This record gives sequence, structure tokens and C-alpha cells, in this order.
Amino acid sequence: MSAPACLVTGSSGLVGSEVCAYLSARGAVVHGIDNNQRAVFFGPPGDTAWNRERLQQTLPHYCHHGVDIRNRSQLTELVRTIQPALIVHAAAHATPVAALTTNPRDSDSLSVQTPSAAWATGNSSP
Repeated sequence: MSAPACLVTGSSGLVGSEVCAYLSARGAVVHGIDNNQRAVFFGPPGDTAWNRERLQQTLPHYCHHGVDIRNRSQLTELVRTIQPALIVHAAAHATPVAALTTNPRDSDSLSVQTPSAAWATGNSSP
């Protein structure tokens, strides 16, 4: 029997990276989605590339995808390809209140991520 495939959004962030490690330690093939929007929102101090690299180096069955989860067609294709047994949606904005009031791009990120993840799942499953 092959290991289950799992998909984790926000995989390079604090919560997402811990979920990836947890699932990997239990034998899952982990597919992480993270396009490092923290670096866009917060500049170099928010960059999570170091954490993505750590996951790629330390988790034996980790595969990274730099997909923007607001892009429904890319996300749907990825879900169809991977056919995950589990999806963990950990992508989030570090400061949601500020995102809604200071920057339309940040607000768009919040308002589109979760519906896109749900839409891709519903449109990719048999």
C-alpha cells in the first residue's frame, strides 16, 4: 500500500510547516503549497524561503509547489494531479485586521484563499 498524499497550504509558514513535519513523520507524502506572500507583504523580514528549504532538506517525501492558491485553475489542476487523502488549509495572513484595512492586495489574499481551496477540492474530486 502506498503512502497517502497530503496537501498543506501555507506550508512554509509557522503552522503549515509544523503540519508538514507531523504528517511526514507519520509516513505521508506531503505536498506543500506556498508562494511566499509574506515576503511580498512584509519584505525581507517576512521571507519564508528558509523554512521551505528546511522542509525540502529534512522531510524525505516533501514536494513543494509555488502555487498561488488564489489561482483556482492552478490549484484545481494540482489537486487533480495529487489526489490528496487530506488537505490542510494553513495559509493565512499574519495580521488579518491590518490586511483588511491597509492594503487591498492583502485583503484579496484573505477573501479568496479559503474559497479557492474549497472550490478546487470540490471540482477535483470524483
